[in-house]
Amino acid sequence: MSNNTILLTGSERDAYIAKHFAPNTVVPEDLMIEESETVSDMQQRISELFDIDNMSKVDTIIQELEGYGIDNEETLDDAYSGCYRDESTFCEDLLCDVYAEQIEAMPVFLQTAIDWEMVWHQSMQYDYFAIYHDCEYYFFNRNF
Repeated sequence: MSNNTILLTGSERDAYIAKHFAPNTVVPEDLMIEESETVSDMQQRISELFDIDNMSKVDTIIQELEGYGIDNEETLDDAYSGCYRDESTFCEDLLCDVYAEQIEAMPVFLQTAIDWEMVWHQSMQYDYFAIYHDCEYYFFNRNF
């Protein structure tokens, strides 16, 4: 659907059909729109967060999040920590924000020697988990 498409339901749909189609006109199956199920707030939020239109993919992500105890919008918002291209970028960004003064106090040769991927594997993965989707990692705090 384009952004200009309006989904008519109920009496609005019936009025549109009566106005634009002669009585007893057979509407082709590919033009028929079934009334969709209502979308939950959690499905809507996941769809926006992950930029997904396919509800079966949204439901798959919701099931994965439920395995970590995230089962509503509030816990989702509390746990969500950002979207990054990889684990090392996430660690560097997060820890440089939290420990900015300490890292800046280190000599440059030590700052540039930090292996952020190893930091993820040795420390951060116990407090965070990631869901990989569409070439990006979506990070969530386990301690929400």
